[in-house]
Amino acid sequence: MTRLLVVIALLTACACAAQNTATVTGTATVNGQPETASVIITLLPKSTVTFSLPASGVSGIPAATVNFALQSVTSRLQPAAEQFTLSAPSTVIASFAITAGPVATAAAKTATCAVPTSPPPPTGTTQLNCVVAGINSTTMANGVIANVAAVLATTAPAGSATITLSGVSVSNAFGVAILSSIAVPTLTVTVSPTMAMTCAPDTNSVPNAVANQIEPGEVLTCSVTFSAALSASTSVALSSNATVSPGVTVPATMTVSSGSIAQTFLATGI
Repeated sequence: MTRLLVVIALLTACACAAQNTATVTGTATVNGQPETASVIITLLPKSTVTFSLPASGVSGIPAATVNFALQSVTSRLQPAAEQFTLSAPSTVIASFAITAGPVATAAAKTATCAVPTSPPPPTGTTQLNCVVAGINSTTMANGVIANVAAVLATTAPAGSATITLSGVSVSNAFGVAILSSIAVPTLTVTVSPTMAMTCAPDTNSVPNAVANQIEPGEVLTCSVTFSAALSASTSVALSSNATVSPGVTVPATMTVSSGSIAQTFLATGI
């Protein structure tokens, strides 16, 4: 029987920084005959999943709920499970409620969230850790992975605050970690001033006058008051649902100047 002799002479790979392919070449001597073969391998960047909060902010009044979405986009390998943390000042955000977004539910995933305990959130911080995953290896497409409902504190001061996204991590269908990054890590929440209205008693013309009461011919001084100074001049539309006697008439509009908290108007009894 002829003896087969194979001597591997050379195995090289060239992958220069400016190239997106690598050529792997092998040479051998088979029964005294030189043989050469090569393969071109396409060089891919490391897969990365990028998370983003909305670029535009949200706004609401104290005790209201503001809603926004968390998105993820992958450069190549689709994720099967994703984890993230949302944080905000507790003086502004009382709580977060998070549900799976459309691309997560399409892959039979759910959002499971909890307040961290080890370590607990920093003092004065509302924080929630969430995992979007399922008992399957189905991957998630690009898009909204989670819908967030943030409840503003009942005593939230007027102004702006920041919700912060952090602690992101991702794994593929085999449980192997995928690189992750955050493109838009913060979301601005603007708490708008609340508005109240009252009318002072007409003590100059009516004995024992009571606030917010009017008789035909009376004129009351009423006020529109905001919970914080306005950042811009604001027009307030006024109306009355009783404009025949006994009733009351008011101007169609009034304006509260920028930097002001309140402005008065007159209500006339008819």
